[in-house]
Amino acid sequence: MIFPNAWLRPVFGLLLAAQAISAASAQTAMEIVEPAKVKSSKQLRDGEGVLQISVRTQKQFIETAILYFVAVDANGQDTNRVIRFERGAGVPIMGSNMIDEKQQTYRVKADRYRVIAFTIACDGMPYAPGLACRRGYGKGFPTGFYPQGEPVFEVKAGQLTQAGDFIVEYTGEKTAPGQSLFDIKDRPFDWAVRWQEGNKALSGFDDLHLNRAEVPEAMRSRISCAARPPGVSLYIPFEC
Repeated sequence: MIFPNAWLRPVFGLLLAAQAISAASAQTAMEIVEPAKVKSSKQLRDGEGVLQISVRTQKQFIETAILYFVAVDANGQDTNRVIRFERGAGVPIMGSNMIDEKQQTYRVKADRYRVIAFTIACDGMPYAPGLACRRGYGKGFPTGFYPQGEPVFEVKAGQLTQAGDFIVEYTGEKTAPGQSLFDIKDRPFDWAVRWQEGNKALSGFDDLHLNRAEVPEAMRSRISCAARPPGVSLYIPFEC
């Protein structure tokens, strides 16, 4: 479930019922869909374009990561249409994880889109800043909501947009000299969506005009290496 920031929970305690109603209303007002994957331009429908995108996390979780993008109108205002993309945890021991870039292609309604939210573990979009995904009495999972921001990519009908690589990235305290990454106690709000250029072009769409994402500088990732350094655990944020 999505809960208020832990420091504010005493204040919100008497308002949980009202919040539940507000959350339900907010979710109902949004048209949230997960686009269908496609393997060639022949699978496009009228008014759709192909979106190539990678979504992942900077460390391995045991739960699914979900990123949400909202369509914006000609004036840059959010609409009620949201598309979501999942990245499952996989089975690391089998070589399948959620931290490596994984480009996928989808058919998406032509429009401009921006990041609006992300969660780990909770199957529901955060609807305001300061809410965290919590399971039982454990600590919260990374969660974020962006009430505003620039469109980060545009999908055009009959064209291919390479949106790049979107990462749920650790943006909190960095290690001090002599401190181990294991000593970092990250909180749900120490994470944010960041972006890198995609490294892999996918075949099957050579007949389509190509567009690329225009991402604000503030959203660019601070990860500087192409792969996790050798010997670093999947379960802690890596530095490079």
